[in-house]
Amino acid sequence: MTIKRLEELHDQSGAHRGPEGDIVDFGDPAAEYRAAREAAFLADLSGRGIVHVTGADRAQLLHNLCTADIKKLEASTGTEAFFPDAKGKILAYATLHMTDEGTWVDTEPGQAEALIAHLDRYVIREDVQLVDMAGTLARLHLGGPRAAEILASAIGSDPPAPPLGLWRGEVDGVPWIVARRDRSREGGYDLLVPEEQADRVWQDIVEKGREAGLRPVGSAVLAYLRIDAGLPVYGIDVTEANLPQEVDRTEQAISFTKGCYLGQETVARLDAMGHVNKLLRGLAIETSGPIDLPAPITLGEKVVGTLTSYSSSPAAGVTKGLGIVRTVANTPETQVEIGPDKIPAVVHALPFGD
Repeated sequence: MTIKRLEELHDQSGAHRGPEGDIVDFGDPAAEYRAAREAAFLADLSGRGIVHVTGADRAQLLHNLCTADIKKLEASTGTEAFFPDAKGKILAYATLHMTDEGTWVDTEPGQAEALIAHLDRYVIREDVQLVDMAGTLARLHLGGPRAAEILASAIGSDPPAPPLGLWRGEVDGVPWIVARRDRSREGGYDLLVPEEQADRVWQDIVEKGREAGLRPVGSAVLAYLRIDAGLPVYGIDVTEANLPQEVDRTEQAISFTKGCYLGQETVARLDAMGHVNKLLRGLAIETSGPIDLPAPITLGEKVVGTLTSYSSSPAAGVTKGLGIVRTVANTPETQVEIGPDKIPAVVHALPFGD
């Protein structure tokens, strides 16, 4: 997705782009990283998928197709959820935010169409509408220790405090949806605004955050913050080869009391067993060099998992990764090796600690 005026604004602000056009940084990744940890950061996440689900039967449909207890959610609350197939394998991993009028579903870039197709298969006579909001809404993210005070100044109100809570209102005539969404250990908020007003909102946040030390950031900082917080990406760290409990987001995304849904038998069976054979883990990796992904994780001569993503801190000189690791090696502090070069690494529970 390209939002022309916002993209032009990024380029004017010194954005450095990667081979595929994504913003890597704004000229000083080390300073951007420090701002994210100590003050505030602003990121453009407009490439992410947004699906708006409306209609009288929307809650029932979503409830029947995902692992979360949708029916118990009230307006202005939210949940993470896995959408499994009949065998319990993960077809999608998303975050849902509830309103009186509909449900906003946040997906990884390029995955809204597939999720809509999956949901639409089960719409027969139900009153449900599925709308891909690409080209309509932009998604910005404001995070960091001082994000709440900057956002309060921008919207003239207290930001939503509960995890995945919502605030909706108008700011200088522009409709905003603010979702509490932690994309780093420092916390933060997603801002959904009309695409044609996104550059204006971006400039307003930058100006209001200037004294607090806010900096725009790109993928160099975002990737490290995401991995440090233990947040997997569907299609990279999690795929349709995985079962929901293997992702280690059970508390955030799975209800064991909601009743029947697609794939529920497998999820319930794993719960009854009390464990899974592999689990998403963090890896502190002793290198600052490149690693070809996916990379095997070995314990001695035995392959015990796969490194799926990694990032080096732009300022701290530390490399962290995520990977699916089998039970024999997924105890925290287990020493393993990565890739054919046998790069030393240590297994961590998620999120990473300081």
